[in-house]
Amino acid sequence: MTNWENARKNRRKRREKRKKIILIACVLMSFLIIKGCGLNTSNQQNPGEQDAGKEVNLVSKEKEAKKEKQAKVEELKRAIAKNSNHINAASKYAYDTKEIRDMMTGKVESDGKKVAFLTFDDGPNNKITPQILDTLDKENVPATFFVVGSRVTENVKDVVNRIIKDGHG
Repeated sequence: MTNWENARKNRRKRREKRKKIILIACVLMSFLIIKGCGLNTSNQQNPGEQDAGKEVNLVSKEKEAKKEKQAKVEELKRAIAKNSNHINAASKYAYDTKEIRDMMTGKVESDGKKVAFLTFDDGPNNKITPQILDTLDKENVPATFFVVGSRVTENVKDVVNRIIKDGHG
């Protein structure tokens, strides 16, 4: 074997040795990083005691929030008339749909009183709906608001509550 071949062989061995060292270092670093992700880095003597206190706080806050939400749901359930699709406050002016259909088709005679049904399908939203509610309140006129569930978000919560509070079905 010539010097040139020996040098080439030695370079190849050194390169392979370097690759093995780099591979081992990468595997070791990966292991340490993964293992370190689960560790708490704070310098607490008894971290379990403080964590338990935090957990109790979180659980009690969650329970409180759940109770508040259930109370709101119950309040809304009370606001809606039983076996109906309108709120209790609308019961004084709401008509049974079967009754109206029978009057319109002539099955039942009307009492001669003219009736108009005012309905709004605009949302709700924070711009137009409050203006409509103000006008209805000023004129003392009831109306029905059709509310699409997907449009009821946190930012229109006050408007929906006002529709219910003002007694519109």
